Amino acid sequence: MQIDGSCTFAAPPETVFAALVDPELIASTLPGVHDFHVESPNHWRGNVRLPVGPKVAFTFELVERIDPSRARLLAKGKTFGGSVQVDTAFDLEPTGSGGTLMHYSAHVTLSGLLGRLGDGALKPIGEHQVAGVMRALERRLGSPGR
Repeated sequence: MQIDGSCTFAAPPETVFAALVDPELIASTLPGVHDFHVESPNHWRGNVRLPVGPKVAFTFELVERIDPSRARLLAKGKTFGGSVQVDTAFDLEPTGSGGTLMHYSAHVTLSGLLGRLGDGALKPIGEHQVAGVMRALERRLGSPGR
């Protein structure tokens, strides 16, 4: 499943970038996250309760970081009988008004029992989750967004 989009923030790219690579801030914006632990600035782990499935133990790795314009995060999760991998990336560019335009993408791969859920049923849920993360990020940055 592929989810792509863009969002505008009133904050400058440096501020948006810092928020997007802050493990604690990101964990607080993701729905269903608990037992979250930062192992290093680039490695995190935690449990996520999926909207249509079981609790999944995830590891998160910041695999690419180009301050303050691009980052890529790889999340891998396992649960009994299935696994999920989420490869997300964002690119930031300044706007003429001092804000930031963010383009993002997320590629979600499900296998095992989770893979049987199918993209058609999951894409609207994934898009809803992304929208929730963007709203939470907008609130954190004090930005009107969109």
